Amino acid sequence: MSTVLEHEPVAPRLSLREEFIAAREAVGSALPEDPRGGALLHRFGERIVERITPACALAVGRAGSRFGKLAIVVFGGLARGEHCPYSDIDLTVLCTEPGQEGDEAFGEWIREFTHPLWDAGLRLRTTVQHPEGWLEAAAEDLSSCTALLDMRFLAGDRQLYDEVGDEAHRRFFGPQRASFLQRLLDEQGLRERRFGTTVYQVEPDLKFGPGGTRDISVFEWALMARRSRAEPWDPAKVESAIRASGVPRRVARLLTEARDTILRLRAALHLVAGRTQDRLNFQYQEGVPELLGRVRPGEPLSADHRELVEAIEACMQDYYQAARDIQRHGGRVVARCQPPRIRADIDQRIDERFHALDGRLRHYGKGRFAESPVLCLEALALARDHNLGLSGPTFDVIVEAVMAIPAGDERLANDPEAQARFVDLLIDPADVGSPTPLELCHEVGLLQRLVPEFAASRGRMQHEGLHVYTVDQHSLYAVEFLKSIARGDHRKDFPMATAVHLSVDDPRPLYMATLLHDAGKPFGDQCAEGARIAGLAAQRARLDEDAVTRCAFLVEQHQTMPMLSQKRDLTDELQIREFAELVGDRRTLDELYLVSLADMANVSPEYLTSWKLTLLDELYLRTAAEFASSRRRETTARRPREDEPEGLPLRYYSLFDQDLRREHRQLLDRLRESPQRRVLIDVAEGSGALRLTVVTPDHRGLLAVLTSCMAERGLEVMAADVFSVPFYPRIALDVFRVVPRDTGATLAALGANGRPSSEWVVQLERALVDALVHAPGAEALAEPMPPLPGRRRSKTRRRSTKVRFSQDPGGSRTIVDVETFANAGVAARISRSFAALDLDIEIARINTEMGRVDAVFYVSKLDDEQRDALAKSIRANLRTRRG
Repeated sequence: MSTVLEHEPVAPRLSLREEFIAAREAVGSALPEDPRGGALLHRFGERIVERITPACALAVGRAGSRFGKLAIVVFGGLARGEHCPYSDIDLTVLCTEPGQEGDEAFGEWIREFTHPLWDAGLRLRTTVQHPEGWLEAAAEDLSSCTALLDMRFLAGDRQLYDEVGDEAHRRFFGPQRASFLQRLLDEQGLRERRFGTTVYQVEPDLKFGPGGTRDISVFEWALMARRSRAEPWDPAKVESAIRASGVPRRVARLLTEARDTILRLRAALHLVAGRTQDRLNFQYQEGVPELLGRVRPGEPLSADHRELVEAIEACMQDYYQAARDIQRHGGRVVARCQPPRIRADIDQRIDERFHALDGRLRHYGKGRFAESPVLCLEALALARDHNLGLSGPTFDVIVEAVMAIPAGDERLANDPEAQARFVDLLIDPADVGSPTPLELCHEVGLLQRLVPEFAASRGRMQHEGLHVYTVDQHSLYAVEFLKSIARGDHRKDFPMATAVHLSVDDPRPLYMATLLHDAGKPFGDQCAEGARIAGLAAQRARLDEDAVTRCAFLVEQHQTMPMLSQKRDLTDELQIREFAELVGDRRTLDELYLVSLADMANVSPEYLTSWKLTLLDELYLRTAAEFASSRRRETTARRPREDEPEGLPLRYYSLFDQDLRREHRQLLDRLRESPQRRVLIDVAEGSGALRLTVVTPDHRGLLAVLTSCMAERGLEVMAADVFSVPFYPRIALDVFRVVPRDTGATLAALGANGRPSSEWVVQLERALVDALVHAPGAEALAEPMPPLPGRRRSKTRRRSTKVRFSQDPGGSRTIVDVETFANAGVAARISRSFAALDLDIEIARINTEMGRVDAVFYVSKLDDEQRDALAKSIRANLRTRRG
């Protein structure tokens, strides 16, 4: 009799590469349902460790005793249980005698150990450390020190690992941790200088940005350094570890939840990108909601993709809340991990409610803030006046008091004392620090209680691609910029603004309008709704009727000066007169100029160029002159000197300084004296671009030929100002700001002294001459150009070409505004459309920045048929290939 044993089929064992792919897929599958990002990545990390440990043990076995004592350890995110799907794996081979049999043998052993892991798709950062060398390096190098703190044993000599860990703890951690903690804080300060101090960025860095995973690591390292060597770090018990530091239970819970949110979001970012990725750029924001379960896979979207936009907004709101909690409370954990001080600090009494201890404002008693929320504003003012930070407990009671105010309760908004204290914070130029008292007022939720309509701006994204901050942070930075102007911090960079601010007698309407200039964005019509909100806020703040009206006007018109200065002919007296009539008086002009400047200066670090500032200043000066005496036009007109070009419009003499005007005159004279020369150029290094001046006989279609040649030579036109000297023969004087499209071209263009090389200038001049000789004829110009290269299609941020027409105040010229995405040769393609219709361009202004082109052209008055033909030609020349 025999027994037949039936066995279930055994699943084939996955290869190492397949195992890691499956582990990543498991993370993606769990993300929509599991909000605990920390636990999710801990499981993922354990799976990775489980698979690489046998390879480490095998490698140790192969080494035997050839290299002395040897241990393989892992540190970083994998050791702390925070390893993201595509993060690097930090391995260290701890070895006492790596050179015993020669470097070649040891190097071969390392390759045999690591290459299979690389082949399996892991990104390894492998280092070799001698025990004492690692300890010595840790005294100077913070990354070496943190690696000693969070390292985790994988294989090899456990005693060697323990000895190094024990010695590191004796030297740097435990009772000796004060120096290490200070190094962490110093490094954090360096990161803040590089990545900023606000979490409210529209494309945040989830690792190094404020409130990112590196800030999580900082408070975790502080907790590890505080513990004894016998207490290993347990990623599954982060909340209890935080609570053990002494912070309140609520803070421990908030930090744990925030850590989960950031880690979950970073895991989703890795999976969307398919690689290591730290910055949450717009292109990746569109894929994150589906992975997090906020958009159903394959679900059809409406034409305007509103569902996706709302899902992105929700994900970003989760990020801002979590990053803010980490930034707000992580420092409190680090402070609680400091060793006890030998000397007690002096307790300084301020009044019956507050005292100062250890450089921080503390409060007496409990319950007062909830009973009287105005006390929260008083605490912020006292901290400012006494140059103190807020203590953790005082910060907590302020937050709790604000949170206790029921939704829709406007007691603070309608409280005269609260409004008076708020306005004091708003306009005080001594409002400095990081965060400033006004930012702190917003951080704890007070600002939205004082101005309820501002709540919708909190953490609100700006999708147009120019802004790098959310609506609320951009507005706060604009106010901060005005205060720095008031203090004279920018008297060299912004002398006009500094002088204008000195003449402001009542700063309240100015600062209220600056704070609320974008408050209408969440409600549809940005300017109209913003004006309504600003008027309400000014009334609550008990401003007089004239100040309320002015505050609303400043918000309603805050985009007018930037638009006019960059897109209109500032020498058109009717245009200036019309703007002056809109503004009404000099005081309002001063305020509108300052609001406009503060707005432009805080769109992004690169947005406010010297060119834009010059134009804004010119519009201000010309309008101020309009408000001046009856002889204003005679006294402000700029007349050419004998050594400057003659017959050019007034805007030419406003745009260029005296030295440049002299250089232009020399180029014009040289061309007249040498009729055989077709082109003369001058190239100089400018601010972030090359300044290219072209002098050549003028004819229709010239701008199209010049810009097309530049595009072929790898030069991207960032801005252009074109002029025609009217005397016979007419000579074109065109000034371009161009940027080489690649680093190689930049190096070729610039010589050792930072100026363009003479050889490169000669080559460019020859290319321009050749382009003029072979300029396309009328038939060729009428044919649409080949499509531009296709761009990655974005569901939420597609930019179509827009062509708008208007007329100047005199009614004699048509103004053509073109907005499109940046691409190689865009300026040439737009200019070609004018040449195809035989239209003579009087004024051209082309501005390229941050992926967008804004071009403005003045031409003789066009009828409807000509407008339609021109718009059709421009769109045809700017079409892109599909796919």
